[in-house]
Amino acid sequence: MALPKRGSPDSPWGQSAASIWHGGFEWARINGDNTRRETLKQKEEAMSLFGNLFSSKPDYPAIDPSSTAASRIAKVETQLGELAGQVKDPLEVVPASQAAYVFIGKPPKNFGLAWIHGGEINGLNTLVEEHGLKPMEVNKVVDQLRDAYKRNADVHRFCTTVKNRDVVVTPSAELEKEVHEIIEKVVHH
Repeated sequence: MALPKRGSPDSPWGQSAASIWHGGFEWARINGDNTRRETLKQKEEAMSLFGNLFSSKPDYPAIDPSSTAASRIAKVETQLGELAGQVKDPLEVVPASQAAYVFIGKPPKNFGLAWIHGGEINGLNTLVEEHGLKPMEVNKVVDQLRDAYKRNADVHRFCTTVKNRDVVVTPSAELEKEVHEIIEKVVHH
């Protein structure tokens, strides 16, 4: 005796089970067009949820424009805008009294660092070119920066917009101090 075909009225699974077996489109076709639209809407909502989970858009409150951090960002906004135009990776700025340190990428895993001081943008490549750092020494600097970032992972972060890009702002005196000391050790070595 042959088993009834999946989806036939004689099937022990019935039409609903067969249509689920074939996916949302088949289920919508059997049960009517309105359900198909609802199924597509549910699919779009699920994709939106996943898009938000995996997006690179920062989920932090906007920075208070009257804060010290915002005024420090304003002082380097031109250079920060220039940097934002040069790199596609996410930017996280640690505003300092005399500089701004910019983590580029996704710290603490994969990142680079640039700093804005005296109207100039410098980075890890500057340490190699001007101070003759070897790859092992650069790796050591990156490890020190990574450790500093991890130690300050729980500080409050904010979001601002620079050149139509979302930028994370991390106003942390401790992270500022640690990054400054790491860079200064290399520059004045």
